Amino acid sequence: MKEQEYEAKEEVLIRVYFKENASLENVTDFKKWGNIWYEIGRGIAMVHNAAPENVRIVGATSGSIVIEMAAVASIASTTSIIILSALKVAERVIDILKKVEELRNLKLNNEKLLNGLEKEAQKKKETGINKIADEIIRKLGLNSEGEGDKINALKKSVTNLVNFIESGGEVDFIIPEQDLEESEEAEGTEKLTEGHIDYTKIKETARQIRELEHKMKALEGPADHNEDD
Repeated sequence: MKEQEYEAKEEVLIRVYFKENASLENVTDFKKWGNIWYEIGRGIAMVHNAAPENVRIVGATSGSIVIEMAAVASIASTTSIIILSALKVAERVIDILKKVEELRNLKLNNEKLLNGLEKEAQKKKETGINKIADEIIRKLGLNSEGEGDKINALKKSVTNLVNFIESGGEVDFIIPEQDLEESEEAEGTEKLTEGHIDYTKIKETARQIRELEHKMKALEGPADHNEDD
């Protein structure tokens, strides 16, 4: 689907790449990751007082399966922030697990050491997930007493995104040129008010996401990674 066919004012295209252990090879995988992405969309939409239906599927491609979704800019912005942080968490976890695999290949009979490293990886993952959720909660000014349902849904979204990234899935963001140009024109002026979505920040976050994704591919070692994304 061509980008101009979906574009609406203040919507961002979110491309989700189902790769490696996050690939879609059969209907069971489709159901699993479909449910996970429903929870991701639902949680992030809720903290913006929106419904899951506000994250629309607007296209799909074959080969390395890609689902294209359109979301209002506020939802896309929060999603991009979570994914960038999730990549940093996944990078640390994968680095530890890679060391575990290397030690196993050396056939060291030290299960206590290996178990300790695996527990450390899990702890870093859990700590990272909590930090990401807490940062979004603080950024959006959510109240833990009156908005517990939103916070719980958000934490589930963050957990699912970390798991998706750790499994090899990738996400990219495409911003309508008109909105990007308006943000660039407003940058540094009174037009960029608190309620205005800064599309230049989403673009920069998307760039950092791509850099980290490629860095993680190098960390994991040679793989069937398609550079056309």
